[in-house]
Amino acid sequence: MELSVVSNPKALDPVCGMTVDPATAAGSHVHRDQTYHFCSLSCLKKFQSDPEKFLGGHREAMKPPVRIPMAARYICPMDPEVVSDKPGACPKCGMALEPAVASAEPTVDHEQRNLEIRLWIGLILGIPVFLLAMLDMLPSRPMTRLFGLSNVLIAQWVLSTLVVFGCGWPFFVRAVVSLRLRSANMFTLIALGTGAAYLYSVAIVLDFLAGTHLFHTGLAGHGGMVDPYFESAAAIIVLVLAGQVLETRARRKTGDAVRSLLKLAPKTARLVLPDGQENDIAVELLQPGDRVRVRPGERLPVDGFVRDGSTHIDESMLTGEPVPVSKSPGESVSAGTLNGNGPIVVEAMRTGGATLLARIVELVATAQRGRLPVQALVDRVAAWFVPAVLVAAGLTFLIWVLFGGSDQRFTLGLINAVAVLIIACPCALGLATPMAVIVGMGRGAASGVLFRDAEVLERLGHIDLLVMDKTGTLTLGRPVVTNVEPAEGHSLEEVHRLAAGLERGSEHPLAAAIVKHAEASGLAIPMASNVTTIPGKGIRGTVENHVVLIGTSNFLQENQVEGEASRRRLEDLRHEAHGVVQIAIDGKYAGLIAVSDPIRESTPGAIKTLQDEGIKLVMLTGDSRTTANAVARSIGLTEVISEVLPADKLEHIKRLKSQGHIVAMAGDGINDAPALAEADVGIAMGTGSDIAIESAAVTLVRSDLAALVEARHLSKAVMRTIRQNLMLAFLYNVLAIPIAAGILVPLGGGLISPIWAAAAMSFSSLSVIGNSLRLRSQQKE
Repeated sequence: MELSVVSNPKALDPVCGMTVDPATAAGSHVHRDQTYHFCSLSCLKKFQSDPEKFLGGHREAMKPPVRIPMAARYICPMDPEVVSDKPGACPKCGMALEPAVASAEPTVDHEQRNLEIRLWIGLILGIPVFLLAMLDMLPSRPMTRLFGLSNVLIAQWVLSTLVVFGCGWPFFVRAVVSLRLRSANMFTLIALGTGAAYLYSVAIVLDFLAGTHLFHTGLAGHGGMVDPYFESAAAIIVLVLAGQVLETRARRKTGDAVRSLLKLAPKTARLVLPDGQENDIAVELLQPGDRVRVRPGERLPVDGFVRDGSTHIDESMLTGEPVPVSKSPGESVSAGTLNGNGPIVVEAMRTGGATLLARIVELVATAQRGRLPVQALVDRVAAWFVPAVLVAAGLTFLIWVLFGGSDQRFTLGLINAVAVLIIACPCALGLATPMAVIVGMGRGAASGVLFRDAEVLERLGHIDLLVMDKTGTLTLGRPVVTNVEPAEGHSLEEVHRLAAGLERGSEHPLAAAIVKHAEASGLAIPMASNVTTIPGKGIRGTVENHVVLIGTSNFLQENQVEGEASRRRLEDLRHEAHGVVQIAIDGKYAGLIAVSDPIRESTPGAIKTLQDEGIKLVMLTGDSRTTANAVARSIGLTEVISEVLPADKLEHIKRLKSQGHIVAMAGDGINDAPALAEADVGIAMGTGSDIAIESAAVTLVRSDLAALVEARHLSKAVMRTIRQNLMLAFLYNVLAIPIAAGILVPLGGGLISPIWAAAAMSFSSLSVIGNSLRLRSQQKE
C-alpha cells in the first residue's frame, strides 16, 4: 500500500488506509518523532506491534516476490530455429547451444569448461603418442630400440584410444545424432576422419601382433610394416578441442554488448518511506509510485521522473551520447543511467522488466537471432556441403588407390581421404552471417540504435530516400514560447492564461510550451472542460465559461471565428521559423502565440553527410509552408512537403515508394505510426517509448539524426562483414579440399597431413568469428 504525507487536518490510518480526523481518532502513536492516528484500537495495536511493517520498512526483510520464470531457453548460434529447454548440442550442426537471453551475473559455461578439461587431458595423453611416432621416424628409431616395437605400438594404441574415445567422445555422439536425424555436419566429418585413421591403425597393429603381414610393404621401416596413424587420430581430436575452446570463447565475446547493458541495472535501491526514513531494498521489490533516493555516482534503479533535486545524468550507456544531460524536477530519467554531481529523489514509473533498459535488452536478444535473406542461400549450400565432402573423400581414396603409383597407395588414399574429411569446415559457412548480425546488433544497442530484426539491418543500408518529420527529428522537439500577442480588446494575461488552461489537457509539444511559459510567468492556470482535439488543426474547449479555440487559420475559419491575425505579421513570424497558433474566445479572434523549436546542433552535419552519400532527403511536416521553408533553408534541405495532416503522411509515403524509391521515414513513432509502418524502414526518433519500440523497424534511443547516420553506417559495415565472412568460408573450402586431396602432387607439391588439416579447419571458424568481432570497434566506413 502506498502512503503519502498529508498536509490537511485529516490523516491516513497507516494500517488500513482509511482517512482519520485526528480530533476523533480512536488512538494515536508517536514513532520516530511522527504522530500517526488510527480509526480503531485494533489498527493501533497492530501498528504498535510492528510499525515498520506498515510504513514500508518491512520491504527490507522481504524476499523478492516469487516469480514463475519462463522456461530457460537455449538457442543454436548457427541455426536459431533450434530451441531447447536445456543446454547441450544442436542436433543439426552439433554446435553448443547458448542461452537465449544473456545474464549479467558471472555464469559458469559448462560447455567451455568441459571442453577445456578434455583438451588438457588430451594434451597430456596425446603428446606421448606424438613423440613415440615422431621419434621413431628417425633412422635410428630410438623408441623401438629402447622399448621394443610391440610395446611402442601398444602404448600408442592405448593412449590414442583414451584421447580419441575419451576426450573426443562428444564429437562421436554428435556425429551419431546427426546421422540419425539425417543432418550430417562438421562432427560427422570429424568422427569419420578420426575413426578411419584410428581403425586403420588398429588393423595395422593387430596384423603385426598376429604376424599375418596383410599390411606388409617390404619397406625397411618397422620390418616392412606400414606405419600406423595413431598420432594423427589423437592430434586431430586435440586440435579440434583446442579450436572448439577458442571458438566458444570468441562466441561469448559477441554477447558482451548485451551483458554490459544488463550490468547497468543496480541490485538495490534506497527507498524513501512516507515518514522520511530511508531503507535499502532489492530492486525487485520496487513498485510504480515508489520514491527512491539516488546519490551522486549511483545508477538509477527505475524509469521515472525527478521529484526533488537537480543533477546531470550520464545517459551514454543507453543513447551513446557522451555529454551528461541536465535533469531537474519533472524531467524523465531511465534505469541504468549514471547520476552525476547531485543527489535526487526519483518517483518510479516503470520497474523491473518494464524499464527501457530491460526492453532494450529483450529487443536486442530477439533481433540477434534473426536471419537475413542471404542466409537462405547459405542454408541451401550447407545442406549439400557435407554430402559433397563425403563424395570428395571417397573419390580421393579411389583415385589414390587406383592411380597412386606407390606401394603405399592404399595408405596414402586413406590418409588423404581423412585429410579431406577433416579440413572441410561447414561451420565457417554457417557462422558467417549470424556472428556478424549478433556483434552488429550489440554494437548498435551500445550506441542507442535498436533494430527490430536482422532483415531491417540489411534494408537500412539500401535506402535511397529519407523522409523526415520536423518536430523532434530535425529540431529538439522542445518548443519555447517567444511571443504572446493579444488582439485589440484582450489583455496579454487573459489570452495567455485561457490558452494555457485549454492546452493543459493536450499532449502536443506546443501545448507543453504554452503551459510551461504561463507557469513561468506566474499565471494561475484555470481548468478546462469539454476539450476536443482535432489532429493537425487545433483544440477547442470551455475555460471559465468561455469557449476557447486554439489552432491554425483554417481551423478558426472552419469554426466561423470573427477576425484573424494580420497576414503580414504571420508571414514575418514564419519567415523567422516560428510556429504560430491563433486563439479565439467566444467566437472572436483574441490573439496569437508564436513558438520556436530550436534546430538540433547535430542536424546540419547529419544532413550534409546523408546528402554526400547520395540519399535524397525530404522534410514532411504539418507546419505552414513559410515556416517549413525557413527551417529547411537553415539546415540545407531543398525538398519540403508542408501543411500535411498526420493522416495524409501515409499517402505521401505510398507515392514516393511508387516512384521506385526505397523509402525510410524518421518520425516520433506515435503520431507518425501509419507512415512509419508503410515505409520500407520506419525509424522512431527519440524516447524509446513502448509504441516506438513495438511499431518501428528501427528505434533511435537518442533522438538525433546523427544517430541515424551511425545506424546506416553500421548496417553497411555488418553487410560488408557478412560478405567477407562468406568469401573467407567459401574460398577456404574451395581451396583447402582439393589441396588436401592431393591435387598439387602432380605439379610437384606436397600432401597435407591430417594433423595440419585439423589445425586449418579450426582456424577457418576462428577467422570468421574474429572478423565479425572487428565490428565492435569499427567506425564509419
